Amino acid sequence: LVLSRRRSTAVRWSAAVAGPLLLLTPLIWWGLRQRPAQLHWVPPMTLGAVYTFPRYLAGSTEVAWLLIGLLLVAGSRMTRPVAEMIAAAGLPLAVVGAVSFAGTSFWVNRYLLFVLLPAMIVAAAGLANRVVAVVTLAVFAAAAVPGQLAVRQPTFKNGSDYRTLAAVIRREQQPGDDIVLERGRTMRAGLDYYLRHDPGRPRDVLVRQSAAEAATLTALEYAHPTALLASAARIWLVVYGRRGDPTTARPDLRPYLRDGFRRVNVWKVKNGSMALYVRRS
Repeated sequence: LVLSRRRSTAVRWSAAVAGPLLLLTPLIWWGLRQRPAQLHWVPPMTLGAVYTFPRYLAGSTEVAWLLIGLLLVAGSRMTRPVAEMIAAAGLPLAVVGAVSFAGTSFWVNRYLLFVLLPAMIVAAAGLANRVVAVVTLAVFAAAAVPGQLAVRQPTFKNGSDYRTLAAVIRREQQPGDDIVLERGRTMRAGLDYYLRHDPGRPRDVLVRQSAAEAATLTALEYAHPTALLASAARIWLVVYGRRGDPTTARPDLRPYLRDGFRRVNVWKVKNGSMALYVRRS
């Protein structure tokens, strides 16, 4: 009788899981086909990435090591609730880590922030003494302050300093300027945001279809950019990274800019470079 009930439960559970999975199959198939486009920016998985991951997940190295220490203390007095919370925190890390080693990497801290909740519950379970708990909380807070202040800085994100680039453009632009951007998913969107209220902004003449219109992360450009820039007197070139020669990020336009224009200035910001080119007389 017990065996029959277990089989019945297993059958019902399997049916309940199979139904949604069947409905989600087209979405899963579509997502698998989009992995290279969506996650090309994530570095390949390495053992070094595993070692440094707690720092990025917890916000700072100090907080990460404090949390790991408390987890070890709580794990030394293993109970079923503690084991369940450890599994809730550890299994997603293990699965995502294994998948990332096997193929496309998903090893990104913000994708796994949810594991901090069960981890903190386990850490709190190891603090049986109220005085120890208060002291530990104070140490945690003190260790977390520098990281919390840093993450709220205007340019903390791993993207470029679009705000400063846009301010330079507003200050130096002239009517009729054109702008060329390195192909990617964030530079155009970042500058569009900070220049959205500027009616005199440089013209982005290379765009054939915006990212929203193309239903992708990046805008689509025309195939022959030099033809569209034939009448340009001044061209702003904005690329990722701090580059001595920004044209290296647009090799398709490098000969055109080198032969027909002179570079009058270069600005370098966090994770970005911008140059202004003026047509030779």
